Amino acid sequence: MKTEYWFWAGNEYALYSENPEVRRIAREFGLRLAGEYFNVWRPEAGVLAWQYIGPREAVLAAAARLGGKAGCEREPAGVPERDGTEEETVGREIPTVPKVLRPGVKGKRECVGCGRLFTPRSNWQRYCSEGCREAGREEARERGRPQGF
Repeated sequence: MKTEYWFWAGNEYALYSENPEVRRIAREFGLRLAGEYFNVWRPEAGVLAWQYIGPREAVLAAAARLGGKAGCEREPAGVPERDGTEEETVGREIPTVPKVLRPGVKGKRECVGCGRLFTPRSNWQRYCSEGCREAGREEARERGRPQGF
């Protein structure tokens, strides 16, 4: 029977097991039930697997008792440490999303090509004119990857 654990968030890990003993062991280690998995085609079979969330040490101990293996034991690289305060998210930008809306100017967008404000004719429009659009496409061709509208 399959038993795995992986990083969830902060100091918490997730434990997945198809072993019915996981219910008793999870209670023993104080883990929270996150989900139960059923066979959609055979609901009469009952629960097939369980998933629990809890502190790293408790999940590792429960997995060891069940003979489980790590799915992803460490936090993925590039995930910043967060303390949950709102100040840490203020002013943070997502680098892959172009900044097309200028705050305070309703109904206007900033052209991705030249930076001028314009009124878009659709929700997808990113360039103010056909010339800027073609320049953006040419630049994307030079980089060797496709560019949106």
